[in-house]
Amino acid sequence: MAMTIYSSPLIQAACSISIILSVYGLDQRRRLDRMDTLRAALNKVRAEVNRMMTENDKLTHENNKLEAEANRVKDMENRLNGILSSQGKDVAAFVSKVKENQAVLDEIKGCMKAQVSQDIVTVLMNADRDEDCIIDPEEVKGLLFRLRAFDGLDVNEDKFRFLLEKKGNSIDAVVGLVKDLMDDEPNDDTVFTVNTKQLSRGSFRV
Repeated sequence: MAMTIYSSPLIQAACSISIILSVYGLDQRRRLDRMDTLRAALNKVRAEVNRMMTENDKLTHENNKLEAEANRVKDMENRLNGILSSQGKDVAAFVSKVKENQAVLDEIKGCMKAQVSQDIVTVLMNADRDEDCIIDPEEVKGLLFRLRAFDGLDVNEDKFRFLLEKKGNSIDAVVGLVKDLMDDEPNDDTVFTVNTKQLSRGSFRV
């Protein structure tokens, strides 16, 4: 009687259904676990997308600032060109004119230095009272006194006396010192320097 009960189709069906439900439940749990994993991964992707969107917004903002600055500079350039164009010039012509004026100023400066050099030599020749081509110690004092009358001419008197004595007090030695006046850059033997802005012709007598 007991064997008949356990082997009845109803019990077998119940066992089969129980097994099927267990397998189905296990499969569903696995599916849910995978969904949780996918959901977590999706959340990470969303977070990364949000971060990248934030960075993109920042870059867009910076790019807009740079574009605004570039437009401002371009506007200033256009206004400058407009001002110069109204005078019949452009930026290139303006720069060229500045360079041309500088060249003229350099030439004038050179001419002024040459004239000062000539005047110094004239003073030097007048200082040689006995005409022996030697600037004697008593003549040096008078020479320096007259050189001080040159506006815009600076004389290193100590170096002048030292170099003059070193070279035998000859007029040729002084003329050599005057030649250094034409150099744009001073050297160790430079005695005379000229400030062309302060130089005033006619403010001394030779």
